[in-house]
Amino acid sequence: MSWIGKIGLAVIGATCLFSCDLIHDDDMKCQHYTADGVPFAYVGLNISAGNANQVTKANPTGGEEGDGREEGVRDENVVSTIIAFFFESDKGINSDASTRIVARQSWPSSAFTYKGNTQYTTDPIEVEHLQVGHTYDVLVVTNVNPTFGMDVNTLGELRNMTTSDIWKYERDWTSNDERYIHTKFVMASADAGNKLFIHNANSSTNPATASQINVERLSARVDYRARGSEGEAAGVYKVMDKTTNAEIGKAKILGAMLINTLNATAPSYLFKHVTKENEDFTTGAIDYLGLETVKGGNVATNYVLDPKSREGKHKTDFEPVTYYPNIGYADLDWSKKILTKSCVAGLTDDYICIGYPKENVNRIGKRTHTTGVVFQAQYTPMDFTEGDTYFEWNGKIYATLEAMEQAYDGTGLSWKYITGHINDDGKDIWDDVTTWASLRTDIIARIKVDDPAGYRAWLVAKSKNKEGTLDDATKKNLRWDWYVTNFLRYSVSGGKATVDVGASDGFTRNLLHQASGVATYKEGICYYTYWIKHANDQDPSNDLVKGKSEGGGVMEYAIVRNNIYKLRVMSISTPGGDIPGDRTVNVNVLVENWDPLNREDIVIK
Repeated sequence: MSWIGKIGLAVIGATCLFSCDLIHDDDMKCQHYTADGVPFAYVGLNISAGNANQVTKANPTGGEEGDGREEGVRDENVVSTIIAFFFESDKGINSDASTRIVARQSWPSSAFTYKGNTQYTTDPIEVEHLQVGHTYDVLVVTNVNPTFGMDVNTLGELRNMTTSDIWKYERDWTSNDERYIHTKFVMASADAGNKLFIHNANSSTNPATASQINVERLSARVDYRARGSEGEAAGVYKVMDKTTNAEIGKAKILGAMLINTLNATAPSYLFKHVTKENEDFTTGAIDYLGLETVKGGNVATNYVLDPKSREGKHKTDFEPVTYYPNIGYADLDWSKKILTKSCVAGLTDDYICIGYPKENVNRIGKRTHTTGVVFQAQYTPMDFTEGDTYFEWNGKIYATLEAMEQAYDGTGLSWKYITGHINDDGKDIWDDVTTWASLRTDIIARIKVDDPAGYRAWLVAKSKNKEGTLDDATKKNLRWDWYVTNFLRYSVSGGKATVDVGASDGFTRNLLHQASGVATYKEGICYYTYWIKHANDQDPSNDLVKGKSEGGGVMEYAIVRNNIYKLRVMSISTPGGDIPGDRTVNVNVLVENWDPLNREDIVIK
C-alpha cells in the first residue's frame, strides 16, 4: 500500500537562455553547453495533487490501494526542497545496480511558483550532463537537505539509500496554535519508471516533458476515533458483562500513545522495497517501488521491507520509553507520552492523530516488535463515582485495601490481628506483643498467608533475624496503620481511597503489584492495548491476542509508508489494565492512502 494520496511531480523542460543557432552538434540537434563544455538542459518540476476518495471498511484491506484515499493536512503537504536524479535504463529503478546516475539536481523553495488548481511549478534550472536525443529515468526526493545524495554515482547506491530523519518535530501543543508541529515530511518517488526525453528543440517555448512522477511520504500516520456508546457522551463506552450482558461500568477514552515505534536513528529506505509475490521473506528478490499484491479475500502475498526487516530487529531499534517490554510499574515515564490532542489540526470526523511512525515490517507479528496503540481511559465501575480510586484482585474490584483484606480473610480472624481489634479480654491484641518473638507467634503466625496488601510479608521481612524486646515506638511503626500510610503511601477517608500520598505517581501501584499482583486504579485510570493491522489474513485464530507472543499472516501486523491507519474504537468489554497489557478494545481498522497536496493547505517554505 502507499499513503492516502500521492504527490505528482511532472518534469518539464525549461527555457534555453541562448539561441540554438549558436551551438549545434553533427546531427544539427540543439545542445546547451556550459563554459567548460559540459552539456546541460534546462529542467523544471510541476507538482500536482489528486482528489480524495474515502471509503469505509471494517477490516484493513491488503494490497497497494488499501481502503481508500484521504487528503493530507497542513504541514503534511509542505514541499520545501526537491531533488531529482537522472539515469538511463531499460527497467527504471529495477535496472542493473551498476547503472550510472547521470545527473542530480536540487530545487529550493524559492524556485517554486503556485499556478492554481493544485499546481506548483519550479523555475528552470540548468541540469548538467543531460544531452539532446537521450531519454532519462527520473527519481525524486523532497524535503531533504539540498546536498542530499549529490555523491551518489550508481542506481544501486541510490535505491538503497536510507535516512533516519523522515520528518521534523518542532514543538508541542500550544494554546495559541492548537496543534503539535511536525514539518518537512520526506517524500520519494512511488512509481518504478518515469521517462524524460530531451528533444532537439529544447527551449522555453518547446520544453521537454515527462510522465507524472508520484511521490509518497516515508512515514505513516495513526489516527483514532472514540465516539462512545449510543446515548453516552463522547468517548464514553458502556462495559457489559460477557456472561450476563449486564452493564458493569463505563470507560471513557482520554488519550493514546504509540508503542514499539522505531527510534530516531533507525533508518528508512528512500524508495519502497517489496518482495516479489510469493517469494521468500529472507532471500526473495526485491522489486524496487513494486506493488503490494493480494489473493482472494485481499490476503497479502508479498512483503514490504524496511532496512531491518530481514536481519531482525533488536530492542535497541525502538524508542526505549515506549518499547512494550519496558512498560511496567516501576518507571511510569511511558505514561507521559499519552496524547490527549491531535498531532495535527484539521482532521475530520472526530479523528485524533497520535503520531507518524516509521515503516516497521517483520516476518510475523510480535509483541516486542509490532507497532501498537495504548489507549488511556478512565474506568468507573457500577456504584462507583467517576474519579474514584479502587483496586482489583482475583478479578474483583474493591474500594479500599481494608475491604480487600477482609474479603481475603473470610473468617475475619486475620483481619482482627492485622488491625489490632479489641480481644476477648478487652485488650488490644498488640498489647501482648513485647518481643520480636511474640510478634512472630502472636501476630504474624495468625495472619493468613499471602494477604493481597502484602502486610504479612512485610512484617516477616521486618522481623527477620530480630530478637529481644520491642519498644512502643518500634511496635507503632509495625502496625497496619503505619504500614499503609508510610510504606504504601495510602489513606482512606469516607470510604474513598487515596494512593501515592507524598510519593511519586505509581509508587503504591508498584508496591501492591510486587506484593501480590493487585492492580491499583488511581482515579480510575486504566489502559487498553491494540496491535495495528496493515492487512488481514482472514484467520482470527492467527491473531496476536492474549497469551500469544506472536501471530498474524503476511503483512498483517505492519506499518507501511504513506498509509494512514484509522482506528475506530467500537466497544469496550472489560476494565482496562492498571498498566498496558493484554486487555484491549474492539477496533475497526481502515488503511487509507494519503492524498498529500490539498490546494488550500499547501505552503511553500
